[in-house]
Amino acid sequence: MKKFTIILLSMATAFSCLRPDPGTDPVLQHVPPLDSVGGIRVSADTADMEPSVRNFRGQALLNRDMTSLSWFVSAPYSGGYHTGTLRINGETPRVSMFRWLPSRAVREGETDRWKIRSIVKMVPDEDAVMWDVRITNEADTARDLELELDLIGFVSKYGGDWQWWYPYPKLDGQTT
Repeated sequence: MKKFTIILLSMATAFSCLRPDPGTDPVLQHVPPLDSVGGIRVSADTADMEPSVRNFRGQALLNRDMTSLSWFVSAPYSGGYHTGTLRINGETPRVSMFRWLPSRAVREGETDRWKIRSIVKMVPDEDAVMWDVRITNEADTARDLELELDLIGFVSKYGGDWQWWYPYPKLDGQTT
């Protein structure tokens, strides 16, 4: 009986390890990469709503500047207002294009010949938001750049049950 169990276990392991190469499996050849299933680039002046990012714990809504969020929630944390407005040489650049993808949202803009690309994503299964901001000098000469990041957003931790309406912080306290 012991020999029979070992043989069955060996056969099961061997068969479970035999997978077709993704490059040759006809089904997998028709599954597009994540970058290709995202939305097209949309002009910010025609977008009714800003994109949002999500993970399996929460979500965040982007603003029309290059870096801030208008609110986010990832229980037990909730936050509001503009959480990190980027300023370049004292000016807040505005988004000219949005693009939403399953794993992130992209914002593009330009100010005074500085090209800006900002990517925001929520870390899977974590209470975290990540930014990747790239600024390129489009001028013909080298020049100085003064960066500021205004961090006035509120973040609070709330206990209890979170139903459809979740708690979020305001100047005068918690709102649900």
